[in-house]
Amino acid sequence: MAQDGQTKKADEPLQQGEEPYDVETEQAAGRLDVSPNATPDKTDDPMEEREERHAADLYKRERIRLFPIWLRLIVVMVLAGACLLCGLVIGFGVIGEGENMWDVLDPDLWYRIIDNIQGD
Repeated sequence: MAQDGQTKKADEPLQQGEEPYDVETEQAAGRLDVSPNATPDKTDDPMEEREERHAADLYKRERIRLFPIWLRLIVVMVLAGACLLCGLVIGFGVIGEGENMWDVLDPDLWYRIIDNIQGD
């Protein structure tokens, strides 16, 4: 390629390892901005990009979890159980107009409900 401020003429021979460069093709493909305010890309060299990514990977820290996964599962199960109990109490006492909203936690009530469903 030509040095800064120099333009390469079409009839100049290519140096070893240099590929032909067509401005119109590059501009049509969107890889070249020929406007007067165009700024050069940060890095045109893929090797530099690879080195930057590698350097960033070296400084990444391993994530330290405050709550281990097994503890998260237990917390989720406890919260799900608490939501179930709250739903039963609200559903029986408020929506179902039960006399005492805490009667829903009585096992005898559930035995009677199961017996009614089975037809005994």
